[in-house]
Amino acid sequence: MSYNTFIVVFLLIILNKVSSRLVLKSSNTFEEVKVGLDTVSGSVVAYGDFNSDKFTDVFILDSSLQKLSVYLWQTNSTSFEQLDTAVIDVSDEELYIVNVIPNDFNYDGKLDVLIMATKEKTDKPNNELIMRLYLGNQESFDKLIEVPSSMNIQPTLIDFYGNMHPNLLGYPYSKDNLFKLHIWKFNDTKAEIQEVSLKDEEKGKELCKISLPHSNAFIDLDGDCLSDLFVTCEDGTFEIWKNTIDKGFVFSKSGNLPENTGPISFADMDGDGTIDMIFYEWKKTRGVWSKKKEWNLHIVYNKQIPLCSKTVETKCRSVHDLCTADNNYNLDFDLEGDGHIKIPIKEPIEYDNIYGKAYIPIPIRIGDINMDGYPDIILSVNDITKPIEIYESIPCSKKFGCNENATNANRRTLVYSDHSKVLNRRQNIRSAAFMDIEENGTADILLFGEQDADKRIYTVINNLHNDAFFMKTLTLNGACSSVCSPKNEKYSPFGVNYIGSTFKFTVIDLIGQKRANQVAQLSQSNYNALQTPYCLFGLGRTNSYIEELFVGVSRRNPKYYNIYSGMIPNSQLIIIPYQQENEDPSSWQLKQFINPSEYVPYVFISLVCTIIILTIITLLLQFLEKREDELEKKRALHIINFDAF
Repeated sequence: MSYNTFIVVFLLIILNKVSSRLVLKSSNTFEEVKVGLDTVSGSVVAYGDFNSDKFTDVFILDSSLQKLSVYLWQTNSTSFEQLDTAVIDVSDEELYIVNVIPNDFNYDGKLDVLIMATKEKTDKPNNELIMRLYLGNQESFDKLIEVPSSMNIQPTLIDFYGNMHPNLLGYPYSKDNLFKLHIWKFNDTKAEIQEVSLKDEEKGKELCKISLPHSNAFIDLDGDCLSDLFVTCEDGTFEIWKNTIDKGFVFSKSGNLPENTGPISFADMDGDGTIDMIFYEWKKTRGVWSKKKEWNLHIVYNKQIPLCSKTVETKCRSVHDLCTADNNYNLDFDLEGDGHIKIPIKEPIEYDNIYGKAYIPIPIRIGDINMDGYPDIILSVNDITKPIEIYESIPCSKKFGCNENATNANRRTLVYSDHSKVLNRRQNIRSAAFMDIEENGTADILLFGEQDADKRIYTVINNLHNDAFFMKTLTLNGACSSVCSPKNEKYSPFGVNYIGSTFKFTVIDLIGQKRANQVAQLSQSNYNALQTPYCLFGLGRTNSYIEELFVGVSRRNPKYYNIYSGMIPNSQLIIIPYQQENEDPSSWQLKQFINPSEYVPYVFISLVCTIIILTIITLLLQFLEKREDELEKKRALHIINFDAF
């Protein structure tokens, strides 16, 4: 093959790559595409990397609520394909699946699946919630383990003992309607329950009775990078139990929630390095006989010690020690203060109709659509023509309903986004969720709706053009190192859906200001939370590396977090906290996968074209110079001959 032929073939390959990406990247908005889910009857109920290929797969529950299937992402065809060897069918038992939790329950580095099911679609708390555990082998399910049933208040997935093994916290089923707190523990052969007493003797506090439904979370709220336990209570309050190295969970704070509060979600809404609360609530409008409801979205900011800077030098958090706990943290519910934002909204769709009278709530789903470093949300509202609304994060100001205190404190609020229009082109859409479908660092969207009495899934790709950067992180559960090798078997442990990891990082914007952010990995697993097993967060516009990245896990070890420096934006990090007893995090492993920008092929083509043009110009100039030299030689020879004559 000649050199010219090689160049032509190489350019054709590049153009083919570009054209293949243009199928999914063609406009500066959201765009619906087909990735193999549009003909599936059902709804996505969970995410996970089932075959451990570093691509996120989806778990789809059919419209009957009795058949759960795994659909693997295929990079070659850019579509999802069903894995026929991994299907869970409970139709013979006449059960209805109401929640699905993929996790590595037997701690072998492979993704397992726990289902929660009922014999009837009901929200009665004293009904039996039947659970089954299916142990996975990355291709199918090896074994079915019977799990002790629960009361119809879904148990919360946490790491109760601080050993990075998943547990369930809740109430075992009792015909006598006894709500006694227990822990579910799992291994290769069985699941067992153990009664526990979550008490704080010093403060005279015992864990409240969990509400139905609840918004329990395993998430760091005091800033020490160790996930705490957040519980919503039956009496309309909430409790926070701080996770400690030596004493386990100890009571920290409690508070009253607004009346008629909906599901609660968590995120660092203002980019100050602390996890905030976001929820909606309703109240009746003024008037004795009025039956109308007024709906509001609430952001309750977590007030902690600020990041140290030139203007703040005392009582602050150093950028080199972001995992310092602030025992005086405060979730500020005062609407007159600087830590509570209220935003009027349309009436939300409270419950997912796929579950019927089980009344599974639709939570506020959080993602960063423009990668500016400030989370946005998707909300499902009771509007037949426009049921899905995106709210984008913007700086607080009086124009957008913030008070002066919140504006001066640099808080953020949420406003309706015009990008919502693209999501409402189809009829009968009920809810939506975020997912990075192509693993390219964008917050894409899955839409869930109905068509001819069947549940349908529609895929919307995020084509928003912006010059912001992102980072994608995934913490594993430490079951083994980068390669598991038990019994002469070798496999990768990338699909374990580890819960409770915390990330804190600092980034410098274009004006040189440093800010801290915090994100949490899989903090909620109940009531169709649909959180991704990874963390995808925007860095905004920056011309620098991530200077400090703190990664915390739930292991109760004096050194439960690690620090990484100089992380490259637009990359995926896989942190493997493989840590033997009494070892420090220096034994952890970090894998970084660089994700090139979508503009790289265009830049490469421009570079090749520039080189070709410069080569042509150089050859042309060289030709002209040679011709000029020959003319000069002829003129000189002519003069010599003339003198001789």
